[in-house]
Amino acid sequence: MLALKRILVPIDFSPTSERALRHARELAATYSAELILLHVIEAPSMPSIYGVAYAEAYGHVPDVEQRVQVALQHLMRDVHWGDLKRGVSYHVRQGQAANEITDYAAEHDVDLIVMGAQGLSRFERMLMGSVAKRVLARAPCPVLIIRKAGKDMVPPSEPIRGQVATPDIA
Repeated sequence: MLALKRILVPIDFSPTSERALRHARELAATYSAELILLHVIEAPSMPSIYGVAYAEAYGHVPDVEQRVQVALQHLMRDVHWGDLKRGVSYHVRQGQAANEITDYAAEHDVDLIVMGAQGLSRFERMLMGSVAKRVLARAPCPVLIIRKAGKDMVPPSEPIRGQVATPDIA
């Protein structure tokens, strides 16, 4: 039998990370594991046009962090958590996403990372690489990658969130 005590779910508020959360929630309920949500605020890695667009879209990082905190609070309130015996928590970090995810997993003795794989274009993969691929290469524990589309292990019949929409952080 698997001994899952802590399950980490990187959250970026995309539909794919929402699918990953649905799977992680079921695993946490099945194995009586603690569920940990982690959002990483990434500073732009390319200081050129992307950096300007980032500054225009997000403003100062404290504003981004505040909006992420609000979005995570809404997610905590709106998701049907069922009977998670060990509870659920969320955390926000700043830095390079793959490094922060794997560092958090190592620091907190995480047993499983459940994360969504975003569909990047070939150009984006060549330029930036895939966060999921880098987490998979560095993770101190097993990683379950949930694809953007495909067969679900958990029926999508129950919506992950209630009627209240998560505020847009972009």
